[in-house]
Amino acid sequence: MNGDNADAASQNKEETRARNYVWRLIKGRLRSEEEIRQKLNLKKYAPPVIAKTVSYFKGLDYINDLEFARRWVNSRLRKPLGLKAIAIELKQKGVSKEIIDELIEQKKRVVDERRVVQELAEEYFDKLRGKKERPEKLKAKLYGYLLRRGFSTEVISDAINRCTSEV
Repeated sequence: MNGDNADAASQNKEETRARNYVWRLIKGRLRSEEEIRQKLNLKKYAPPVIAKTVSYFKGLDYINDLEFARRWVNSRLRKPLGLKAIAIELKQKGVSKEIIDELIEQKKRVVDERRVVQELAEEYFDKLRGKKERPEKLKAKLYGYLLRRGFSTEVISDAINRCTSEV
């Protein structure tokens, strides 16, 4: 076997290992193209191997940022998280701004964030109410809880005012 054949065989073996690794990654959940690239990079695969592997999985439609983002948004809304937090997560996962903006706009039309926040606030406030704390402290805890979930300050304030009006 001459040097060129050995290099080609080594390259093929490396590509096979990279593909097997990606299969294991996407078995649990879809991932964004950027996530796959980062994972392959961490495993020290060569850039041409990464490019070929990503191209292979894109060709099979297993790497599809729009579908990944759509599923991610739906799963995170069930948690529930605010649209702002979901947008940040998608950006961190390397999804393009265009896809994020498109999906967030679609969800703004169908998700009543005020209702979701109100339900969360009432549920959380009921848990805190039995702790015999000052109303200001309860409000602060509730505010922090909802803010960490990625809801807007305006919606949070309205929900807290409705929850605490009888306190």
